[in-house]
Amino acid sequence: MRTAGLDATPPRRRAHTTQADAQQRSVCNLLDRDFTADAPNRKWLVDITGIWTDEGWLYLAGVLDLFSRRLVGWAMDEHMPDELTQQALEMAILQRRPPDQLLHHADQGSQYTSDDYQARLAKYRMLASFSGVGCCYDNAPMESFLRNLADEQHSSCEKPTLTKRPIREFKRWAQWPAAK
Repeated sequence: MRTAGLDATPPRRRAHTTQADAQQRSVCNLLDRDFTADAPNRKWLVDITGIWTDEGWLYLAGVLDLFSRRLVGWAMDEHMPDELTQQALEMAILQRRPPDQLLHHADQGSQYTSDDYQARLAKYRMLASFSGVGCCYDNAPMESFLRNLADEQHSSCEKPTLTKRPIREFKRWAQWPAAK
């Protein structure tokens, strides 16, 4: 393999980020896998993922606008506190100033079902929509975006670290052009 210039790549470690909170009430799936949007800031998808680096996990929370298929808000940290998802949402709100009744779709992870997060959605008059726990198809565009980001991180010759490369690469990915 060495003479052919091939390198064995071990399987990636996977961060399990969805942990449903049994104390929280479920909300309907208003998105119902309708991944079309007539205009910007009508439907947002959110998720959180872990990116393995040489220094440990780096967690990324993102907000994706379904119309442009671009991240409109994000936050990164070495840990996965509830505040990470709230920071990403606040960034999106400050940058985009969404109208009332924006459809906000998430999985049923405890970060998104928390009272604090739900209070932010209510404050900005967003409609909360949730997919089933572990059902990635209901949030497919966001899952695809994060998967492409992770694949790009791991396909590079340079090993990612917490402090250097992921932030630079993510900023490039956050401007990923949409099909529309």
